[in-house]
Amino acid sequence: MIKLRSVFVDEPDPHWHKLKSPIPGHILFLVIQGSFTYIIGNETYRLMKGDILYMPYGVVREGIQMDGELHQKYTILFDLHPNQNLPILMQHQTVHIKTNNFEYLKQRFSILVQQWLGRLPYFQMMCEVIAQELLIAVNRESDVARYPSKKKAHVQILQKYIADHYRQHLGIEELANTIQRTPNYVTTIFKEVMGMSPVAYLHQVRISAAKELLLHTKMSVGEVADYLGFYDTSHFHRVFRKHTGQPPSTLLVELT
Repeated sequence: MIKLRSVFVDEPDPHWHKLKSPIPGHILFLVIQGSFTYIIGNETYRLMKGDILYMPYGVVREGIQMDGELHQKYTILFDLHPNQNLPILMQHQTVHIKTNNFEYLKQRFSILVQQWLGRLPYFQMMCEVIAQELLIAVNRESDVARYPSKKKAHVQILQKYIADHYRQHLGIEELANTIQRTPNYVTTIFKEVMGMSPVAYLHQVRISAAKELLLHTKMSVGEVADYLGFYDTSHFHRVFRKHTGQPPSTLLVELT
């Protein structure tokens, strides 16, 4: 396990500049908007939406906002327990990944921030479990680099197809037809590369869209459920709670 020290969201700031200095702990962040540059040793990282960066304790870095472009990212600062055995944490080197699982990671980071700021009973324990889950997901994506390029290409096609048709009823057979493979092959490679089934990924995309609709439109919970292709409102409630830990009506309350 890890010991969380801080969880926060960097809001867009035209004057953002991270002075050259060693980091005080281990850092993991996900860029969710805009772009900027990090300089770590002799390496320059141009970071943008969907990029993940892990930096181990003591790394000297400098952050620069390029051309006045704003950015936003989720960040966690943590310490390691001696028995930590995730490869990316044991190598003591910077890891840069362009995630193929952006919506899932964004959702989990969002819940992590909510729990950290809410400070409800047992929040520290819950936050550390979510942070550990995020690190495992990042480690899996790092491992994906070893997979055959054909598998990764197939999964990317499936992801795009889901993104284009997530409001429709999608079955494994239909997904299999998009790459002319068997349903069993689709399920197997998707779990290998993404760490979840195609159905779980579809629900994740739908819930991410649901959150945006509930927060930024006047649609009711029932209207959102129907718009996103759920069987009924009860089914939508169950899936939403499973993925976010709260009912969809919570987001409507936040707007009042």
